Amino acid sequence: MSSISLSFLLIFSTILIKNWRIFQIFHNPSQQDRKYLSNTVLYIWMVIICAPVIIILILIHLFKPLKVYQVSFPDHNCPGYPDNIESSLIEDHCIEASSFGWGAAIPVYFVILLIMIIYLGSWNCRITRHYKSEGELAILTATVSIMIYIFNYGISLIATYGYTEAGMIKFILRYSIGTLFVYFSFILAALYGFKVVQLLRDKKAHSRPVKRSRSTLRKKFLELSDEIFTLKCKLEKMNTSAVALEQ
Repeated sequence: MSSISLSFLLIFSTILIKNWRIFQIFHNPSQQDRKYLSNTVLYIWMVIICAPVIIILILIHLFKPLKVYQVSFPDHNCPGYPDNIESSLIEDHCIEASSFGWGAAIPVYFVILLIMIIYLGSWNCRITRHYKSEGELAILTATVSIMIYIFNYGISLIATYGYTEAGMIKFILRYSIGTLFVYFSFILAALYGFKVVQLLRDKKAHSRPVKRSRSTLRKKFLELSDEIFTLKCKLEKMNTSAVALEQ
């Protein structure tokens, strides 16, 4: 569960930070000269966002909040055995995870991040070009993730209060939903990989006209320089001829 939480934390924080930077550039009028939007600042924000989940996971592995159920049997003499046989106290310890421990805070934190992603993505959908697809992908990611969370916990509650073998149902449900999350992660990776290819193509497409315009400007500049040099030579000849006529 720790690896799954960390993987989704990286995915959600990356999407949130990317959409936050786009929002700051296009929708924040107080943002000037794109201050505090460099990659270094974004990495710092990612560390700040990931810090609570990492701290919670460390606390879970260090302290392990558990419930201990203890059943004790009083000393008594068993029937059919002599009285001089000593009886002992029998203790039965049952340890299981706490119903509401530190782990419950992680899904709540993820839901807060997903709500923020949906809010920023709804604003970024209003931008043209590839930034619109960035916002749409953020909304799709957050919406599907929230639906999976609701489905998971809804089925867990039904399994807990409706069936006797709730532990087995929870076990199967946990790994089935985990499989869906893994597939969902691959889908996200494929979408972002395709998006990177599109961005590289757009960059090449936009860089070609710039090179052509630069070469055109350079050519015009050289032509004007030649014309200026020719006019300068003509003026010098005219000046020398005028001086000769005066003499």
